[in-house]
Order: sequence, then C-alpha cells, then structure tokens
Amino acid sequence: MGKVAILGAGISGLTTAWYLKQKYPGLTVDVFERRDRAGGNIRSISLGGHITELGPRGIRPKGKGTYFLQLIHDLGMQDELIKANQAAKKRYLYMDGELEKLPSGPFTLFGSRPLKGWWRAVWKEFRDKVPAPRSEEETVYEFIERRFGTQLAETLADPFFTGIYAGDIRKLSALAVIPHMMEYEEKYGSVLKGFLAEPSDEGRVDRSFGDLEKASLLTIRGGMQELCDRLADELGPSLHLDTTVSSLEPLFGKYDRVISTLPAYVLSGLVPEPLRTCLQSVEYAPIALVALNFQEKLEVPEGFGYLVASNQEQAILGCIFNDQTFPELSPDNSSSFSVMIGGSRMKDFFRYSKDDFLSIARETLAVHLKNTRFRVPDASFVQVWPQAIPQYNTGHLQILEAIKEETKDGKLLVSGNFVSGIAVADCIRHAKIIADSLELD
Repeated sequence: MGKVAILGAGISGLTTAWYLKQKYPGLTVDVFERRDRAGGNIRSISLGGHITELGPRGIRPKGKGTYFLQLIHDLGMQDELIKANQAAKKRYLYMDGELEKLPSGPFTLFGSRPLKGWWRAVWKEFRDKVPAPRSEEETVYEFIERRFGTQLAETLADPFFTGIYAGDIRKLSALAVIPHMMEYEEKYGSVLKGFLAEPSDEGRVDRSFGDLEKASLLTIRGGMQELCDRLADELGPSLHLDTTVSSLEPLFGKYDRVISTLPAYVLSGLVPEPLRTCLQSVEYAPIALVALNFQEKLEVPEGFGYLVASNQEQAILGCIFNDQTFPELSPDNSSSFSVMIGGSRMKDFFRYSKDDFLSIARETLAVHLKNTRFRVPDASFVQVWPQAIPQYNTGHLQILEAIKEETKDGKLLVSGNFVSGIAVADCIRHAKIIADSLELD
C-alpha cells in the first residue's frame, strides 16, 4: 500500500498518523519522536491532588473545536469530557492595581471600566469612514487601532492576543491572525457589519454535537495528556519514542512520503538551504508556566482568571483560576492557579531561573489578589518552555509560501502549529486535511 514517516509525536503528528491509518488501514505509518513521551507541549501532571496542565488546558468547542469533538467521538472518549464551570465565563483584566471584570453580555458593557467609551468606538467603526491601512501588511495593533481606536487596542486587544500568542500585537500580522476581520472590512466596509452578516463558523465539521458546543471550554477528566496517551496507544508499535532523526535522506529512500510536524527551529537543522533559512525565520515566544496549588479555598474573584495588558508593566501575562474553571480536576476546598510569565516582549527571559519564576509568581499574586498566602503555596511546579508558541508576525504568510515553494517536489510535507494555527483544534483540523488530501498508491 505504501509507507509514510511522520516526524514528531505532538498533537499534530499523532493525529496525522491516526487519520492516515483510518483512511488507509494497510498503510505503514512510522512516527518518530526524540522524547520519551508523546504529546509535545501537552502535558498533565498530578500536583498536590490537582490535575495540573503544563501546556494547553482546554478546547473551545465551537467552530474548529468541532474537529476535537469529532476526534473524541471517534476515539470513544465522550464520557471523559468535562465542561468548564459557568463561573469560567467571568474574566478580568488587571488595571491600575485592581481586577476589573470584562463584560459577559451586552447589558454589562455599560459601566465597564476596561471598555470605557466602547460605544464611541463601535459607532465609529460601524458608521464613520475609517482611514485606509497605513502599511502594506498591517499588524494586529494597527488594524484594531485604525478601526476601533487606541483605547480598545491597548486595553482589550493587547492582553487578549497576548493571552493566546504570548506575542506583541505591534508585530503580529493581522492577515495571519485575524484574516476574517480583514475580509469583513473589504467586503462590507466594517468588521461589525461583517460579523452581523456572516457569523464566523471557523470551518467546523459537518455535524452537530449538541450541548457540548455550548460550553465555553472543554477538557478531559484525566487532563489533556489523556488524549495524546490514547492516540499513542492506538498507534502502538507505529510510534517510536526516544528516536532522533538526524538526517532526512535515509527516510526519503525508505518512505513514499515524509511529513514533518516538528517545530520550525528543529526541522531547520535537517534541511538544506534555502529551506533552512525560511524555517529559521519563524520566531517563537518563551513561556514559563508556574503552578501554585493550595489545600484550602483562597478568596479570589469568581471566574476563569485575568490577563494583564502590556501598558500595566507587570511581571506576568496573566493567571488562570484552575479550580474554578474545572472543579473536577481539583480536590474539594482547595485552590489551584496557573501563572504565565514571559512572552516575546520579555527580552531578558533567559536570565531567570525556575526559582526566579516561582518567586515572581508568588509575589505578584500576593499583590494582585491582595493575599499574602500566595507567598507560601502547598505545592508548586515550574515548567519553562524556551520556544513555546510560534509567532505569526508580519511576513509569516510569506515565509509559509516560501516553504511551500521549496517543498513542491512532494518528498517532504511540512506541517505543525507554525503552519496550521497554534490552537490544538487547529492542529487536529490540519491533520485531518492532510490525511484526506494525501494520495498514496
């Protein structure tokens, strides 16, 4: 039937292999992973009785999230899904020493400090003639500021996209990150008019999952790593852990297709110029995730957690209230927090040790949440991801086009979250697209 080699056993590699084996039962698929475990940056640990995520902690089930739901259904894991608590719909921004609640509905917009003056920005975007773009490829900041004003760009867009990409909206490409908004502007002359005319469905699968899609967030009972472990079990002997690929040439001679889901900086060491330079051009943001768990219920605002805008000049990007988001993953009468530090704007990130990051997290939460108990957690863990999230900065789409051009001979297919989108659902969707489109003799 044929043979396919897949490099990397993160969520992209695992799902690509699984979908290929579903489509071609007789196909030989070998997945090579240099680590001793599958899952990549998806990692769940038990810490002080809590299931603690060191990477992605859940999936938004709408739109592209339906690809995750379809995969869960196909694997028979429906009973393992957990819906986020209703409290998780409440989210906050840290502003001038206080946590300010973000609006959760149209009626709460009025009186919202983070969105003060929102109605002027909306009216301007909806009715007024907005200036044309000032540059050939706008950044996210330039696009949002041009259409909605400086206040919304700096107060809302900045922490929102930092929370997703750990990046700088003054560098992130609007065309790569929010293409639907740019399409709405071109088609309707207004982003808001576009949303009203064509509510985005983000390329969902062709079936409904009922109430599951109404949840704000979903996870798996034993942690997100359970999904990767199940896929690894399904692949069985096709998955080769502790296996480093040092050259692609032997694979090209042995396999009909070689699919890379490796990070760009890893793959760059395996390919010749000019593809190597293309891959080295992809930037990554570093992240330190600090988990702080407590054997008592600490008083904090009810909700998912909070983000911090860059203009607040704080040491952290944000904090998630884990026990309020997914109570099933924490013991009763306990508290769990995940603090994110770093991102592309933290230029001196690599000067800090794990102990430094732990100290920053403890001291910052003690101040932000006004409780000295945060200085003495009952259990803690620091996970440093030196190159955590690919940055879709201006020029990124041109880099992807150059990679496509350099691999047009078909021997190497390049995938992974720097190609497909950084969310877990993006990776699953792209894996399905690859499997459906790959033609094998």
